[in-house]
Amino acid sequence: MACISNFTLVTTFNQCVPCSIANCSFCSSSNNCYLCLPNFVLSGNVCTCHIQGSNSICGCSGNYTIVNNICIPNGGISNCITLSSNYSQCTACLYGFRLIGGVSCQPFCLIANCLTCSVSGFCSTCSNNLSPSASG
Repeated sequence: MACISNFTLVTTFNQCVPCSIANCSFCSSSNNCYLCLPNFVLSGNVCTCHIQGSNSICGCSGNYTIVNNICIPNGGISNCITLSSNYSQCTACLYGFRLIGGVSCQPFCLIANCLTCSVSGFCSTCSNNLSPSASG
C-alpha cells in the first residue's frame, strides 16, 4: 500500500495518516520529513518557504491550499481547509468561500455588480457607481 503526498503509512493499522510536519511531501511513520512540497525547502525537520532574493516563493500543489504560508491537504477541493476524518469531504472552506455539499468551496459573494460582501453574504460595496440595496 502506498500513500499520497503529505501522508504516511502506519503499518500497524495499514492506514495512511497525515504527516504532522507542515508542507512535508514525504515523511516517515516516525514523522521525519524527507521531501518538502514544491517551493519549500527542508531545513532540519522543517519545510520552509523557498527564499529568492527578498521574496519568498510559497505555493501549493493542486491537492493543497495555502493558509498562512502552510500548505494543508484539501482533498482535491480548491479553497478547502478542513477535511472529514476519512478525507472524503470538505468540512470548512477558506474565508470568503462557502461550502457546497462537502464537495465544493465557492466564492461567498455571488451577487452581480458586487465588489465586496459582508460575512453574512450581503453586498457591502458595489461596482459601476451602484449602491447596495437595503437587502444587500
